[in-house]
Amino acid sequence: LDQIENLAKSGNREQAQELLSQLQEMMKNLQAGRQDGQQGQQNSEMRQQMDKLGEIMRRQQEMMNETFRMDQMQRDRQQRGDRGEQGQQGEGNEQQGGEQRPMTPEEFAEALKQLQQGQGQLQGDLEALMKGLEGLGIQLGEGFGEAGEAMGEAEGALGEGQSERATGEQGRALEALRRGAQD
Repeated sequence: LDQIENLAKSGNREQAQELLSQLQEMMKNLQAGRQDGQQGQQNSEMRQQMDKLGEIMRRQQEMMNETFRMDQMQRDRQQRGDRGEQGQQGEGNEQQGGEQRPMTPEEFAEALKQLQQGQGQLQGDLEALMKGLEGLGIQLGEGFGEAGEAMGEAEGALGEGQSERATGEQGRALEALRRGAQD
């Protein structure tokens, strides 16, 4: 800038104009670089949010698998209860086969309670993700809202000991998460 001013004062306007053009070009490049940096930062934030979404989907899938397993164990226990003595013999065979012993009703209730708490945490994480995406200016479709609703229903079903209904709601949540991700 000093050089441009000195050239202009000394009457060497062509050289001053040349330097001014170079300065304007440098400023333009700096501004473009800053915008790229901001865009890169936004892309990085977007990537982080999408990673979080992938993690939520993975956890929802694991929770659904665990709830389904619990539901199967409950059904097996009820069937054994109906068969009486034969079920006792079958249990011994199962233990030798490497399967777990049946859960007591108390253990089962505790396991469902833990699943319920995990499902509630997952719903909270989804809400935080939705706020983060909205903060990036992303318009959210209905998928995430429906997923949150289904997660809430699954949490309620787990609290009531309805593992079969909870598994269905968890499946609905997972499908809605996929739709939301595509949107």
